[in-house]
Amino acid sequence: MTQADVTPLQENFPPGFFNAPPKAAAVLMPLIRKQDGWHFLFIRRSQHDKDRHSGQVAFPGGQVDPGDRDSHATALREAHEEIGLQSHAVDVLGSLNSYRTISNFEVTGVVAQVTSAFTVSPDPREVDRVFTIPLEWLANPDNLERRPRLLHGMQQQTDVLYYRRYDNELLWGVTARLVDSLMKSL
Repeated sequence: MTQADVTPLQENFPPGFFNAPPKAAAVLMPLIRKQDGWHFLFIRRSQHDKDRHSGQVAFPGGQVDPGDRDSHATALREAHEEIGLQSHAVDVLGSLNSYRTISNFEVTGVVAQVTSAFTVSPDPREVDRVFTIPLEWLANPDNLERRPRLLHGMQQQTDVLYYRRYDNELLWGVTARLVDSLMKSL
């Protein structure tokens, strides 16, 4: 399936799937310039038995704290906590539409350009690996597909975006939707 064949996904969680309003969250989508072009910086989350997103590829980010003034502040704080990226080393370019996760978070993507060198220092409680994927690879429609996925504990399926594996990492779900959303807007 090519990217042209992939129509925008609608939130299609069945009525009653969630028993509470979504919790606000934000992720930083850091763009880094390398010799071969622009890359997104990703993390692979650490393994935790009670974390529904354990071991998954993601952007640095998390739940909005009461002291965060907005989604930009949340994304910048979380990126600093998770990988050591300080706010003075990035220029925030803007925000994308929010998407609801199966774990009931409303996630806002905050796109930023890394403007200064920084030393990656992942917090091992939250991050197993930090890596990048070239935008050129992400823009290739042959690397993106939609697959049906059974909703946890239900007999209903939902459509989910998946990128093909890159460097043995699988980018899918809300993270893939955020990337696809930005790639389509470029």
